[in-house]
Amino acid sequence: RIMDKSVLDQCFAFAVHGFIPGCSLDEVGHCIAQSQKQHESSEGEEVSKDWVLSDLDAMKYLLLNHQVWDIQRSGPELPMRLISFLNGLVAVHNTHAAFNARRLHLVGIVQWVLHLILEAAELYSAEENSVDNNDTNIMNQGAGSNSHQGGTASSSNRWYVVPPRVVTIAVGGDPDNTLLLSCKTLLRRVLSYM
Repeated sequence: RIMDKSVLDQCFAFAVHGFIPGCSLDEVGHCIAQSQKQHESSEGEEVSKDWVLSDLDAMKYLLLNHQVWDIQRSGPELPMRLISFLNGLVAVHNTHAAFNARRLHLVGIVQWVLHLILEAAELYSAEENSVDNNDTNIMNQGAGSNSHQGGTASSSNRWYVVPPRVVTIAVGGDPDNTLLLSCKTLLRRVLSYM
């Protein structure tokens, strides 16, 4: 694969001043030690507090080339990592959130996020269909559903998620999918500054 966690981190570091490669918002203690800064709290927001989108070309490269990441095989972890970083750029606690949101808008973040949502929805649907087909094939072979663990992803595709019930998502409900919720949060934050 061309893109993995470390390459994604390095590309994001080229675009964002203050970002420490290898650091996620959950790994704050490690990031603090790397940057040798003293932070008041141990929460993830302190890490992204001063991030500034400084290189539009690097961010554009990162966003426009997500098609070569092969996210079908890598699963939702890679796009989720990038979305969490982008959310850190426009989070309320970020000093430069309005500036970052405007710059993200310039590189086409709204179109990119909508495209990612559609692509993720297709991948989730395709994996749901393949799991349903596997369940049907196993039942037809007489093995029964006890020998198959429903809800597990196939070995080559990690895009399976247990679908929510219609009652829980009808009329503006929450689909309880972290990738889609993070995309929605990013769009809301970026568009709130426009």
